[in-house]
Amino acid sequence: PITIPLLFIKGFIVIRPWGTLTIEKIYDLYEEELQKKGHKPTIMPSVISESNLKKEQSHIKGFTPEVFWLQTEKGEEKLALRPTSETLYTPMFALWVRSHRDLPLKLYQRGSVFRYDTKATRPLIRGREFYWIETHNAFATKKDAEAQVQEDIQTTEKIMHQKLGIPFLAIKRPDWDKFAGAEYTIGSDVLMPDGRVIQQPSTHFMGQKFSKVFNAKFKNKK
Repeated sequence: PITIPLLFIKGFIVIRPWGTLTIEKIYDLYEEELQKKGHKPTIMPSVISESNLKKEQSHIKGFTPEVFWLQTEKGEEKLALRPTSETLYTPMFALWVRSHRDLPLKLYQRGSVFRYDTKATRPLIRGREFYWIETHNAFATKKDAEAQVQEDIQTTEKIMHQKLGIPFLAIKRPDWDKFAGAEYTIGSDVLMPDGRVIQQPSTHFMGQKFSKVFNAKFKNKK
């Protein structure tokens, strides 16, 4: 009989050297392109306090079933392994942005996030810990923010299609399928040989939902 090591937990994938090198190459492609377009790298914590995660109600409603909660000492606030990082970045925007001169602020990080959201886990396709690059941006106007959405789609075209040879369709999601907390989402869908569709990078217009609950403001030119 084959003995399964205890470290094998469903959805948490052990990636060997060739797979790791593949991921690193893709990271390099994205980081080079993002930095060309003015994004700067950051490193954010892997845990989020329960109070921060719950500040935007539609966000937490969408993510609660998928959250991995850490066991904490009695009386201490619960901590979540980050499923995404809006509630990490936005409170920092509230500290870092003071006037219109601080904008736009375009940041990204590479790393892993954790979601208990599927039974159909597949190496390099979907795990419960998965690796990505996420950008988080702050702008002075809605026009500038929506221009970033279009730039994100162009970045996906440059890397996914032109560099990796993977064609996709950029499709605006219906409200029931948009990112939890977003005004709208545009996802990049890839049609697989077996007829299934896999979502690749997506971009979200967040509006002011997170900036309002975290009191992220700035002084305008007037």
